[in-house]
Amino acid sequence: METRARGGKNRSTDSSLLARRAKLAAISNILNTRDMAQVAESVMDPPGWAYYASAADDEVTLRENEAAFGRLWLRPRVLVDVSNIDTSAELLGVPSSFPLYVTATALAKLADPEGEVAITRACAKVNVRTCVQLSPRVRLKR
Repeated sequence: METRARGGKNRSTDSSLLARRAKLAAISNILNTRDMAQVAESVMDPPGWAYYASAADDEVTLRENEAAFGRLWLRPRVLVDVSNIDTSAELLGVPSSFPLYVTATALAKLADPEGEVAITRACAKVNVRTCVQLSPRVRLKR
């Protein structure tokens, strides 16, 4: 699948994009949503990052989400055996490897050349629930 950015550049083979992605920090170094946002900004094209970072212009939901996450605290457990941890959960009666749900996102191709297909494949690979966006651009069979 080929995706072209404005100006006709093939994003799936863009050497600068591929070089930025090759330098990504290990996922174990990402500790919070701000860390994730910094990684996203470092690998996305500037127009794509500007769209996602704008948070639908007024940023009300963005501020509320940040405030809600800021109120959540994990209780540290010291000297507890963590060699065998189970993060699985059920979301609406469906098993998931982690209590996370990934929702459909507008203009996902701004983040990855395969867009919604890449998101769905990544979620399936780690058994995390996702919403499949019904879009005329992607066939459900893919």
